Amino acid sequence: MKKIKVTNGYLERIISNSSIIKKSFTTKTSYWLARIFDRFRQEAKVYFSERQKLIEKYAKRHDKDGEGFKKGDMVMRGQDIILENVGEFQKEMASLSEIEIEIGFDKIPFDLDKEPPCTVEEMELLLPLIEVKEIVS
Repeated sequence: MKKIKVTNGYLERIISNSSIIKKSFTTKTSYWLARIFDRFRQEAKVYFSERQKLIEKYAKRHDKDGEGFKKGDMVMRGQDIILENVGEFQKEMASLSEIEIEIGFDKIPFDLDKEPPCTVEEMELLLPLIEVKEIVS
């Protein structure tokens, strides 16, 4: 079996997609997905920490105290953080997102006839984790 390798960007996408976790897969598939997702959450902590460092690095800062903020606080527009150099931030984020991680698990055997139907988006997210059994027509 092939080992599962994913990028940090993939981790962010799959962790934010709760529909896969809510599906009623077969017992074996559910067990292995739960273990893999647990590992993803551990790996994602490092990624999110590094992403936050980049946000801190590129965030525009207030140059004096004001109403509701202090000198040095990040400049916000609603819930959004305003960045100083968007191009450099995006370049560094792309580099961080493309880092590949091998998580130490084999791909999961996946029988399309026994598992619940998945949307295209869900299947796209599952593909790096599964090895689909051959379909005989």
